Amino acid sequence: MSRSIVISILVSFVFMFAGCTKILLLLPKRPAVKNISVNHVSVNQNIKELILKEVLRESFPSGLNTWYLSGNCLITYHKVNNNTPTLTYCYKLSGNTLTASYGGFIGDSQNFANSWIVPLNKARNKIEKEFNQKYTKKVNDFVKFRKEYLNILYKEHSSNRYKLLIETLDTTKTLPANILKSIQSTNNNKWNTSLVFSEYGIPIRFNKLEQDSVIWNYYKQFSNNQYESVDKFFKDQLSLSVVYQNPVTNYKRYQFSYVDKNKKSWDIEHLPKKYTLKINKVSFNFMPKEINTADYNIAVSIDTSSSGNNVTIHNGLKKFITINTISVYYNGQIESQEIHLKIPPFGIFKTSFNVNNSNKYIDLKSKNQKVEVGTAIEYTIIDTGAKKSLFETKQLSQFDF
Repeated sequence: MSRSIVISILVSFVFMFAGCTKILLLLPKRPAVKNISVNHVSVNQNIKELILKEVLRESFPSGLNTWYLSGNCLITYHKVNNNTPTLTYCYKLSGNTLTASYGGFIGDSQNFANSWIVPLNKARNKIEKEFNQKYTKKVNDFVKFRKEYLNILYKEHSSNRYKLLIETLDTTKTLPANILKSIQSTNNNKWNTSLVFSEYGIPIRFNKLEQDSVIWNYYKQFSNNQYESVDKFFKDQLSLSVVYQNPVTNYKRYQFSYVDKNKKSWDIEHLPKKYTLKINKVSFNFMPKEINTADYNIAVSIDTSSSGNNVTIHNGLKKFITINTISVYYNGQIESQEIHLKIPPFGIFKTSFNVNNSNKYIDLKSKNQKVEVGTAIEYTIIDTGAKKSLFETKQLSQFDF
């Protein structure tokens, strides 16, 4: 190869290298990760993220056609030779640090370079310059609103202004005075009366009203509608009513029903001083927890509150006996069960008798109403074959318990 050809090739390489270097120098640098210190604020991360989005949206330059804002990211694209390169630049808030980082680039960076570097820097500079001031102000405004809002919420919820006197009236005239007094006291307890907050007629759980996400939505409504005070906004937004619910329907051996069974609710502007609950039916459980009966030969005890091994039988004879049948009497009804249990002399055995508990409650017609309760036992003395019956009932009233 001649010397002139070699020199020509070397010169070509020099020009090519110089050209490539010039192109590389023209290419924009990949945006570096940037950390921006943010003033400490006492709100949770979800609220911080919501405020971040607001600040980005408000600070994004108008008339910047080559870029748009999506979530927390700046995004641009530019069609070049049937290709659509895309670049993202995102902001993330973690603790007290705002991190700005290059999200990714797809496409021909050389052809795309000039279309994104200048507007990106314009958007970045405006956002990052204004961020701390705007962010801190928005957080402080929210914290101030939240404090006032919660003070009003707790004050209204615990207010003594909304106490409701509950009177309980026995229209049946069957309850003893001490029992009616106890029911009256229980019905009038303040836990029966609760304040309910509603929005557009829909009740809202109190613990939900304390959540930052709900308070944020109210804060935005408050800000957008330019209310003169948080108190005015609160009363316009949330209606407050007093609800009385769950009057006493079971007390010891009693069951009650009321004339008006439905839950009562009043808005605070029309809260009555007194509300009367009228008892229109009283039922009483006359079944003793234990029924005991005995004769000279045997003793029987029935635990009516249990269904397994609830009958205890004591044979007081020096002879074997067989228990044939056990019967329970209650308000004219008889429940019988064949047992056929052989018990040795002086033996104590247990067996089961299923007492029907579904119909124990008897409607009271008067205070002194009585109900017959008792048992009957049929047994056989094996040595003689003699059949014996043990039968005993009592008339019981509500005052016997």
